[in-house]
Amino acid sequence: ISAAIIIDVGPTMDYRFANESRLDVAKRTASYILDRLPSDSQIAIVASPRNLRLQQGRSGADRALQRLAIEGTASDLPAWTGAAIDLVRSSKLNRREVYV
Repeated sequence: ISAAIIIDVGPTMDYRFANESRLDVAKRTASYILDRLPSDSQIAIVASPRNLRLQQGRSGADRALQRLAIEGTASDLPAWTGAAIDLVRSSKLNRREVYV
């Protein structure tokens, strides 16, 4: 599977409920998705359009996910979604998925 997981890292993701930020919840959800993808998947964690690339296997994607942090500017999710779609579309794998 070629998969892109888009995660908002804008200031609103620092909102907390039950002592957990929205970013923490998003990371946990993304980790849940990663755990269910085949080990030979190509995966991109998309939190910005720069340095957008598919990584081989879950371990690199998991490291990228854990490095995510809140940024001081609003996220442009429509642009990121378009970039993620283009990225998975470029994959040679038959199955392509984008998660927002």
